[in-house]
Amino acid sequence: MYQTPSIKPIEIPPSLAHLTLEDQQTFIKYSFGPTRSIPFPIVHHAFEYHVQQTPDAICVEHEAYGHSMTYLQIDKLANRLARRIQRQMSLSSSSSTDRLRRRRRRGDPASDGDYRICILARRSVYLIVSIIAVLKSGAQYVPIDAATITDEALRHIINDSDPEVVLVMEEFIDRFDQVFMIAEESEGDINILRICVEQTIEEDERLNANDTKPEDLTRLDDGCYIIYTSGTTGVPKGVDVRHIGISNVICAPPGNVHMKPGMRVAQLLNIAFDMGAWEILSSLYNGCTLCLRGNTFKEWVHLLKTVDVVISTPSILARHDPAEYPNIKHVIVGGEVCPQSLADNWASHTQFNNCCGPTEISICNTIQPHFPGYPLSIGTPIPNTAVYILSQDSDSSSPARPDGRYPTPPPALPIGQTGSMWVGGIGVSKGYLNLPCKTAERWLPDPFRNQNWKSEGEDEMVYLMFNTNDLGRWREDGQLEHCGRADDQVKVRGGFRVELDGVASAMMRASFVRAAVALLVDGVLWGFAMRFERCCRGGGLTGDVDKIEIEREVEEVTRCTKDVMSYYAVPERWMIMDEFPMTRNGKVDKRALIAMTVDKKEKELKEKGEKEIRIREKTEATKEEPDSISNVSTPTTSTISIPTTPTRESEEDEEAGTTTTPTSPYMFRSRQSSVQHYPSPHSYTHETTKIYTSFAHHTQSENVTTAKSFIQVKVLARL
Repeated sequence: MYQTPSIKPIEIPPSLAHLTLEDQQTFIKYSFGPTRSIPFPIVHHAFEYHVQQTPDAICVEHEAYGHSMTYLQIDKLANRLARRIQRQMSLSSSSSTDRLRRRRRRGDPASDGDYRICILARRSVYLIVSIIAVLKSGAQYVPIDAATITDEALRHIINDSDPEVVLVMEEFIDRFDQVFMIAEESEGDINILRICVEQTIEEDERLNANDTKPEDLTRLDDGCYIIYTSGTTGVPKGVDVRHIGISNVICAPPGNVHMKPGMRVAQLLNIAFDMGAWEILSSLYNGCTLCLRGNTFKEWVHLLKTVDVVISTPSILARHDPAEYPNIKHVIVGGEVCPQSLADNWASHTQFNNCCGPTEISICNTIQPHFPGYPLSIGTPIPNTAVYILSQDSDSSSPARPDGRYPTPPPALPIGQTGSMWVGGIGVSKGYLNLPCKTAERWLPDPFRNQNWKSEGEDEMVYLMFNTNDLGRWREDGQLEHCGRADDQVKVRGGFRVELDGVASAMMRASFVRAAVALLVDGVLWGFAMRFERCCRGGGLTGDVDKIEIEREVEEVTRCTKDVMSYYAVPERWMIMDEFPMTRNGKVDKRALIAMTVDKKEKELKEKGEKEIRIREKTEATKEEPDSISNVSTPTTSTISIPTTPTRESEEDEEAGTTTTPTSPYMFRSRQSSVQHYPSPHSYTHETTKIYTSFAHHTQSENVTTAKSFIQVKVLARL
């Protein structure tokens, strides 16, 4: 049992002196989670405890492959593999500790002696054996999903993490060898020791190898895993996460989602996603049965009907009706914004929790047990964790100064004001691997725990806090409200500041919208809405589309957005679809949505050029201009795009029923400039006639601006 020191300050920190006494007291009350001891601060020690207590309990099952193993079976295989790893590393009992402590790479604060082992695998019992084996060997594991990763990303992760060994499932050996044979030719000599997991297990079984526990080399502050996350840069960054931070989340409620020995936990998410690690490690830590999903949607449904606990993203959960899964007792969602309607629906059938927190703070920092009808929030800080709402206006985004001093931390905001969300406490990770400058931008000394810190860069222990780039504010009930992302704040229509998550939330007010996303693409605000039910019937294209229903949907989502947002925050263009494209981590793929708008823009430019040629040819032939549209400028169209055939990223995407290009997207445009409407092949003829008739009537008046405004409003209403 690890007795964690309290993170709550005994006295009001000097860094809060600018606030009123009431705000100071409320800041301390709301910002700091309770203090709690951690029974097993080293993750695999909890697993070993359950091996002793319930050796014959099922540890992991993969029904799609007919595989299952008990805790004792997993433990013996992992012990042998861990010993093999240590032997391959030439880590004798006398020198292993010294070697581990000597490993300091490139002056990187995120690397204090840990050594790393990459695991190239798919979802399988061999993955679980490999994870436990790596941890038992004293190393830090780096999960790589072989089913979805590209060759380029694979090379980057291997080169960046600099592993001592790479554990590879047998079916991916040829691919690994090919990728790194090419790498050796292009980048010089690369020495990578790889071990085939299945072959090694079979050989150790044949030789009756020693299956007792290997020497325990793990320290309290050692790294547990490195998760690579691309964020906004597109280049994967390795986040160095510690055992103590993970154990703090998964050792007890709310972070362990009320897991108890014997419960069945679904493993749905990408194995290289930190929420995937949450599923796996929390199940093993709490003595549960980890249930690995299969490769089809039918197998997903079958699995979900047999489990007690589900950890998921909202986008994945939205594909399922909670009424179909009466056995599920606990659900927690994270990774992206959860719609109120989704939370209410699931909370009416099971115990539902909403959480928030990036990989950098060890899975999550706040959790809210949600009840139907109660305003959804991200909850309150979990034990041994602090969440601060600080000013966005500071120099804290600057890297460490040349004199070694840290930038000045941003000041705390009064309760109720929206600001940047910073997280402190036991879960704060070590930083980004091999990116000390990037680490210095996001990690700062915690001014509410380092009460005597003076920005002098002393050698004493300095507690750090992490800038999540989320925006939030404290509600009067002590719940933390998520107000979007700082990097989701954009300027539209001449400088008006808009929060994209706020626009998406407004779109969710429409009755048909299951999920919504707002994005700024080339200066144009787009609204993407995913409907509850498909409106396409039969096997055709637009001929089978219910155009009246599409028109009604766009009118409704426009109206609902206008009801709560300023005019400049209402999307100028819309895309209504049946399914959103998804990332391999189960989140909405915003890059794919942007790519769809780019494709549409190119198509429109081509169509526009063809139409201008036809109009010019017609004009030259007739030498006449229609009087009724003489004051109107550049032609644009309001169109329905033809549904495209979905393409799968991989079988991993097909499992979830996701596509990289969603079926049946319907795209609409509304321009703020004066426009002339030339009906596209899929426009609505009767509506177009009405607009022309009304427009011709208004152009007879002297107020041409009124006529232009009328057609703009009419187009918005129609679209």
